[in-house]
Amino acid sequence: MLESVLQSPLASVVLLIVLLYFAFGFFDSKRVQDEREEMIQLRAQTLVHKLTLAALTLAAFGVFYFPAVPAVYPLLMTVVAHMLGEIGAKLYYRRRY
Repeated sequence: MLESVLQSPLASVVLLIVLLYFAFGFFDSKRVQDEREEMIQLRAQTLVHKLTLAALTLAAFGVFYFPAVPAVYPLLMTVVAHMLGEIGAKLYYRRRY
């Protein structure tokens, strides 16, 4: 089963998202840390927490109502929601503040 998941286009998308997440983290670590940046990170982490919790709840309902779905898909959905949520939240709050 794992081999079929790794050969699918989903694996390419997840790999791309992971690389994007780490590249964003690398360039984000080069920023100057001041009070504004700390506020942005705190607000972004609060938003990411809520988004990840919503994705986890949705994944749990999906597994409950559709038990034929492989368990790797809800797990990937939760991880992708966390990674893209963190990137999006930081970019959003940087433009806002």
